[in-house]
Amino acid sequence: MIAFTNVDLLMLLTIFILLLVLIFTSVAEMGLSRITRPKAASLADQGHKAGKALKRSGVTIDSTVYANGRSEGTARSFDFHGAPAKSRWRFETDPLVEVADGAFLEVPIASRRVAPGFFWRLAAMKKLGGARHRAFGDGAPLALERGDLMRKLLRPTHSVVSMDGYKASFLGRAADEYRARGFEDFVVIGHPKALTPYSLDQLDAFLGSGRAGEISTFATYH
Repeated sequence: MIAFTNVDLLMLLTIFILLLVLIFTSVAEMGLSRITRPKAASLADQGHKAGKALKRSGVTIDSTVYANGRSEGTARSFDFHGAPAKSRWRFETDPLVEVADGAFLEVPIASRRVAPGFFWRLAAMKKLGGARHRAFGDGAPLALERGDLMRKLLRPTHSVVSMDGYKASFLGRAADEYRARGFEDFVVIGHPKALTPYSLDQLDAFLGSGRAGEISTFATYH
């Protein structure tokens, strides 16, 4: 349990006020990101060209999609709504469109619906959680733009299932949900530089609980 000091509470209040200010500027940025999003036809053409190169190199398995994932930032824009409600499928050029005999296999990253409170807790842990919640790496992820940040802090969104940082807290619950839906595959993303002492403890507990099932590698799908 974390004991909050007056300084900690003042920091949280300051963050809250700043976030309220950001709300009023996020709407315009979200609109701009829609305007500047690349055309679908252009993306499809790029996917077709990349697909040929990947097939020539023997790369035929992809894990990019996660159910209901969405980002409207100018630096990182994607929308995975409409992806097949499966834990694997084949495709040809667009990983969101299933093709029975497609050359590529999509094994999507596991996804979970999370409430805004989760991201408030995540922010608090990063600021106030001490060494236990400090990443081993000295880098930083690509920062969320205001539109995406406000969406996560103000309404339910979907997140990848990850062993990184505080997101490792829902590994077991996400696995149980996937099993209840009858999915065969449960792909957990992770980055060594983003692991923390807390996330490693959560991962160890998850693997030791038996809820993870059989551990597989991509070689399983060839």
